[in-house]
Amino acid sequence: MKKLLTISAVMAMIFLSGCGEESSTCRIDVQRDIDKGNFQSAISKLDGSCKSAFTPSDRLYNLATAYMGESGYGVSDVIKIMVEADDNNDDNGFTTFTKSVSKNRKENSLDLLGQAKTLYLRSIEPDSNDTKALLSQYCRKVKRTDAPYNSRIQNACFYAGFSDIVKSGVALTQLTNNIDDALKAIEDNNVNEIPLDMKANMDALAWAIGAEIQNGSTIEAKAIRIKNIAFKHLQLSLDGETFYRLAQENAPNQKSSTILTSGYCDINGSKTPCEGIENEDGSIDTTKPAAASCYACPISFESNTSSTVTEMLVDTLNSGLDSIDELTNDEEIKDSVRKFKKEITGSEDGNVTVDNIIDYLNAKK
Repeated sequence: MKKLLTISAVMAMIFLSGCGEESSTCRIDVQRDIDKGNFQSAISKLDGSCKSAFTPSDRLYNLATAYMGESGYGVSDVIKIMVEADDNNDDNGFTTFTKSVSKNRKENSLDLLGQAKTLYLRSIEPDSNDTKALLSQYCRKVKRTDAPYNSRIQNACFYAGFSDIVKSGVALTQLTNNIDDALKAIEDNNVNEIPLDMKANMDALAWAIGAEIQNGSTIEAKAIRIKNIAFKHLQLSLDGETFYRLAQENAPNQKSSTILTSGYCDINGSKTPCEGIENEDGSIDTTKPAAASCYACPISFESNTSSTVTEMLVDTLNSGLDSIDELTNDEEIKDSVRKFKKEITGSEDGNVTVDNIIDYLNAKK
């Protein structure tokens, strides 16, 4: 653990090496901003006055660190809460981790975490924008003795993995207005205490992939376009309440999913006309006239693409956990990863599936 927490300090020493008084001042200033949590200042310098003071790889790596900090989750903090989650509760480490993550969530955390991951990967090959190829080439089977910049590759992949795990935790908090009650119900395996809006989300996801609806929702679907992007608007009736959710255009389909959303908007993407239609429990007040022309509003990030629940809670978790497990030599971190997997899938070596997520978030693990 101590070894991992000193990576930033080691990298800072590398960044501060080199010649040129002006460049050295810039490197010192940027590192000071990052250390003090002045992440916007660091980003401004790295994109502006200090851009030429760094090699392309170092600049992208520092930018990634600043974006991750700006998201509310500094790299050392993420490592700490991940290890503490495992130390505090062997059986419910991931729910404990998510509780800690929820405390620092910002409105744009997902966007900033996505940018951080992209920048970490690009720092390996600054001329490449193909982050999927970089992830596959360097972060899945990294050969630590084959490359002259092995530490950069390992650190970039390691932190990209942490960005993914935090993104999954943040995404989970978007699925209910009462994350604390949801996580407690999951820890207690008490399906009766899962908040109704979380149950609605899981039923919507089950409908989207053509699976069995577990909580008894009845669902009406219609094709709509929000900001000229095609979706399926889902109106769910559950326990006498109405919920709006959003699915991909091709749903229901085994390869489809629901969309990660935040609040409600009209077909132009404006949230203002839809203010006041949501009740405290996450249901829709259908007596409000605006409810007839409002829809669940997609969260757009990473080049304005609409992220799916499957991507954020399945693909992201698998990618992050696998990267970290493969790259770290720290047994505490490895233990956390394996226990997170076991909590969700039932196996320390399990691969997270959509069915696992639905069962887990319905407190049926």
